[in-house]
Amino acid sequence: MRLRGIQTLEEANQVLPELVKEHNEKFAVAPLEPESAFVPLEPGQSLDLILCFRDHRMVGPGETISYQGKTYIFDVPNSRPTIPAKTPVEVRKTLDGRLFVWYKGKPYPLKEATRNKAAKTPEKKKESSEKKSYKPGPDHPWRKYRPTNSKELKPA
Repeated sequence: MRLRGIQTLEEANQVLPELVKEHNEKFAVAPLEPESAFVPLEPGQSLDLILCFRDHRMVGPGETISYQGKTYIFDVPNSRPTIPAKTPVEVRKTLDGRLFVWYKGKPYPLKEATRNKAAKTPEKKKESSEKKSYKPGPDHPWRKYRPTNSKELKPA
């Protein structure tokens, strides 16, 4: 467009169809197969679950999934999917941030699990008592030790 001296948006819009035609004549390649490569979506398919980020995880105990440092559970009202622990599943994160588990061709929505905080019992304050050192009794074998070697008796 710079070479044609175009300075405004209106001028660019007038020249654009001609530029597209020139570009297609220069770079277009004939397809190997004449029929269209595009396939229509089947009923029930969602583009959100196709164009998404995919990771593989194992189902944990209690049908939980650990993903990106957080724990998730299945968000299925009234019934829970029964996916056994240690089952490999695919976690799909849509572009709008929703999470799904893909298992046996079906999506199951996920929600973040809330951890129940255990009720804290008041800690008993330990009474500070000095630890007494252990002293062996008078009949302890260490008290009865008497060296008999003359080298041990002489000071160095």
